[in-house]
Amino acid sequence: MSTAKKLELSPIQNNALRVSHLLRQLSHPQRLLILCLLSGGEASVHEILERTELSQSHLSQEINKLKAEGFISSRKEGRLIYYKLHDQRIKKLIQSLQKIFC
Repeated sequence: MSTAKKLELSPIQNNALRVSHLLRQLSHPQRLLILCLLSGGEASVHEILERTELSQSHLSQEINKLKAEGFISSRKEGRLIYYKLHDQRIKKLIQSLQKIFC
């Protein structure tokens, strides 16, 4: 007989769809790169463009997807737009990925 504790599956089952959707969004390399960059703190569009080497239109598309998912938020200061991680769960997940893979 196994001495391992039985894993309670009902919390996992209740969240499986939501978590799998989140992981699909994170599986895109450019989105993951943007989130990794923002895990270090707020950054302007210009800073993100410089560090990711994405085109402005591609970056705009990816930022819009991340904002629509609630992963990031923005604020405007004069003519500059700054982005930061909005969801602390995403920040913890990105930091865990960085510890494992970076």
